[in-house]
Amino acid sequence: LGALPEGPGTEAARCRLLATVALESRGVRSPRGPRAAAEAEGIARRLDDPALLAFALNGVFMQSCTRAGLAPRRDSVGAELVALGARHGLVNYEVLGRLIRLQARSARADFTAADEHAAAVDRLAERHERPL
Repeated sequence: LGALPEGPGTEAARCRLLATVALESRGVRSPRGPRAAAEAEGIARRLDDPALLAFALNGVFMQSCTRAGLAPRRDSVGAELVALGARHGLVNYEVLGRLIRLQARSARADFTAADEHAAAVDRLAERHERPL
């Protein structure tokens, strides 16, 4: 990241690198991962790039698995991924969002909603020939 030149032409690359840091540092007890996730999300929102935002939100999700009690945050991230995926044809992120919501709803003992997300994932997998 330090070697990446600053400027408008490098923001997307910076976002991808930060999101990758967030993804790869899951479970590490350091503020670096959460900071990278937050910065990647901010850049992606400013750039208004749905695929980039979905990638950044995956990093946000990974950094939300640090302790119990964060299921509402994960559910929110999952809901945004589902909406982004459906609206922009990003099927893999729609599937990811559904899986995140399934996990989050199960954690909150909302098994009816979890079952609905599981069924939706199965339909997406079948329709788009995605192995799960």
